Amino acid sequence: MLRKIQITIILCLLAFIIACKSQVPLDGNVIEVGLTNLKMTKVLAYSEIFDSVRFIPLQTKNAQLIGKIDKIISYKGRFFVLDQWESKTVLEFDGSGHFLRQIGNFGKGPGEYDRPSDISIDRSHQNIVVYVRSRKSLLYFDFEGRFIKENKIGLFFKNFEILANGQIGIFKDYDINEPYKDGQLNFLVLSESNKIEYSSFPFDPDFDRGSGLNFFLSYSEDELLVSPSYSNTIYSFRHNKLIPKYVFNFGENNIHNGLIRKENDSQFFKNLAQSNYAFIDSFIEFPDYLIFSFVYKSTLYQGVYSKTTKNVKYGNIVINDLFGVIGGTSVMSKSGSKLVTYFDPVDLDYVKQLQERCLEQKHSFKEEWLKSYKNSNVFNYDVIVNETKSLKLVPLNKEFDTINSITRMDNPVLMELTLKLF
Repeated sequence: MLRKIQITIILCLLAFIIACKSQVPLDGNVIEVGLTNLKMTKVLAYSEIFDSVRFIPLQTKNAQLIGKIDKIISYKGRFFVLDQWESKTVLEFDGSGHFLRQIGNFGKGPGEYDRPSDISIDRSHQNIVVYVRSRKSLLYFDFEGRFIKENKIGLFFKNFEILANGQIGIFKDYDINEPYKDGQLNFLVLSESNKIEYSSFPFDPDFDRGSGLNFFLSYSEDELLVSPSYSNTIYSFRHNKLIPKYVFNFGENNIHNGLIRKENDSQFFKNLAQSNYAFIDSFIEFPDYLIFSFVYKSTLYQGVYSKTTKNVKYGNIVINDLFGVIGGTSVMSKSGSKLVTYFDPVDLDYVKQLQERCLEQKHSFKEEWLKSYKNSNVFNYDVIVNETKSLKLVPLNKEFDTINSITRMDNPVLMELTLKLF
């Protein structure tokens, strides 16, 4: 199913433009991801980038309902799900979606939290770690949900990752609750005893006021990838060295720091929304691919870069033509060589209405799907029709089985997607 994903940029913050300010030099080993000549309407079909899709309904129990998934971690056959705002919980499921347990409890005592802000896996000790922003603490639990310890890290930050040797990589970003300090750096790597062992990306009080984004870091295979907000560059941190790894070439749409100089918050975001600038939003690296999203004209685009062929596929209309209806969201994770996203049951109303209209009017799913764009103020209908001419949107029985097995009040359905060479 199509996901019309647009982001509302938060009007109480300002940007961190690192492309010109990072003080980390580029070298000849940087991989360029070419995205010049961006289109305002671009269809990305599942069949272009995926071979198969597997549905994993997350078991629903009355006490363990997920309001919204903010982060998914797949590790050793388990799924850890973070819901920051609605249920304010961290839940653990097995590889088939069966509920195992809640990690931690609501409260202010040992092993409790009022709202979990981020999660990571401590691979060196086999723990799940929860960041509690209100306490500036990391809570460590084993995979059976037993509380191990609390690390009172004493910092506000946007997100973190536990590295293989127990180090803690964090990205601070601007925080309205913590006054700027002279010489503050946004990217820090701490020891297990909270000693700063590496730091980079200077915070500039004249320019930097944070972003509305949640996650700046991605960790796998002993390598931490980091990209500060409003950037065209993804950096690699490994062996206490930070080097540029990917540079996105948006051509004339490359963002630059002159956009925000001496402007107030609202004027900056107004200019950004009206400009032609594009910037990275999120990313996940596979051995042969880089999955990413970027923002252009206040619209979120999804993309895939093939390291083998150097080809890039992207779109702001993502359609599951492998099955025809159910599609994922912008929240993604890695499960071995597969990509994990989810279908939100809240969208079931749309799906079932589409089914009913097809049966009543004897139209194809494709005809009904296209109708939803007929009077769009955002997307070009003629472009969509032209780019989907060869696509077949024919749901299969197992997709209907999935749809009919859940209600809009159930937990989300995970989607495990197998990438293909393109």
